[in-house]
Amino acid sequence: MLRLVLLLSLTLSLRVAEPAVFPLWPEGVPGLLPGAAPEVIDGDQGRAVHYPYLAEFAPAVPNGTALVVCPGGGYVNLSLDNEGTKVAQRFNALGVRVFVLHYRLKEYGQPAPLRDVLRAIRLVRSSTADFGVDPNRIGVMGFSAGGHLAASAATLFDDPAGRTGAPLDAVSARPDFAVLIYPVITMDGSAITHAGSARALLGASPTDELRAHYSLERQVTARTPPVFLAHGQDDRSVPVENSLRFYAALRAAHVPAELHVWPHGSHGFGMHANAGPPAAWPELCAAWLRANHFLPAPAMTSIPKHPLPSTVLDWTKLPVHPTKIGERRELFDAPTATLSNLEGHVTTVHAGEIPHPAHQHPDEEMILVKSGTIEVTINGRTETVGPGSVCFISSRDPHGLRNPGPGDATYFVLRFVSPLTPAP
Repeated sequence: MLRLVLLLSLTLSLRVAEPAVFPLWPEGVPGLLPGAAPEVIDGDQGRAVHYPYLAEFAPAVPNGTALVVCPGGGYVNLSLDNEGTKVAQRFNALGVRVFVLHYRLKEYGQPAPLRDVLRAIRLVRSSTADFGVDPNRIGVMGFSAGGHLAASAATLFDDPAGRTGAPLDAVSARPDFAVLIYPVITMDGSAITHAGSARALLGASPTDELRAHYSLERQVTARTPPVFLAHGQDDRSVPVENSLRFYAALRAAHVPAELHVWPHGSHGFGMHANAGPPAAWPELCAAWLRANHFLPAPAMTSIPKHPLPSTVLDWTKLPVHPTKIGERRELFDAPTATLSNLEGHVTTVHAGEIPHPAHQHPDEEMILVKSGTIEVTINGRTETVGPGSVCFISSRDPHGLRNPGPGDATYFVLRFVSPLTPAP
């Protein structure tokens, strides 16, 4: 599908830094209400969306990852700054192409929001060549009620209600990953249901069947993509039990997931720098994206060779006793050591394998360099690990890193952490 280089024919007053705008339904919005008017934007809030669209924020140096962002607002408003523009700017800095979704709200209720988010994913995936996006690295992110919409995309991507009969329905709407920040999840009418979101989405008197269908902890399957969750334990608007229920459902379905819960994290912390510990969620999310290969690993830098005597660090002679998780191997007064016999990429992972985070693989060596340097050369690229740096070396073969036998095929994962506080 050709990239839709169309601005809305509507008079939209977008108070953002000139994003490109793409209508979701150029052929006509399904179920458009009589008297539909342009979206109302009041300060950083959007409301009364009749003509849903994507606002594209392009990174300076794209890396092929795309993210459809669903701002929160209880299915009544859209928090376009804290949960839209600022999110886009933060993830643009990581090379991610961000599409902020302006989706239909309480004026329509379901299935209109579900159709909008699935159409957004289909639109991006159908135009990957034009957007410069990897079709296998398209994610969805949502906040609060937008988290419910993002979780709907992650669980109801094949729901018949999400289709309209348009040709684009043939394109997969399954996101490759989902990021849910203080999400609304359940609609079961219990004490943890966000009543305002449920009423705006399902109406004043929804049936039990409708409540169950949009209680997304009940819709998780093995096909649900990997999920990152973040929530505050003392959230008084959307109780943390929403995330806990969803995480439990993901675990039961064997879906890879990462959950962060902070004791104090009021609802709507979003991109607020003064949110305390929860303000670290973008960095934690970026690390999770890299670990799961939805963001490329930082490129190894090319370091000029130092005119120093060089010896080979024999990785087969590392200590043979089992490595404890998180244990540090300290190299005191190490001369320059060169590991130049490793083949493959910086990260080599078996098909279908999810990489373990640092300190979680039992065959991993963590080497803290206190003095001297280690030079690692892989595919002609060299990384110098100096004092105060940490080098992680992992083995994926059945024999482990320390005792490879003759002819063993060993796969390595090398990760580097920026220099820590230099050791004395």
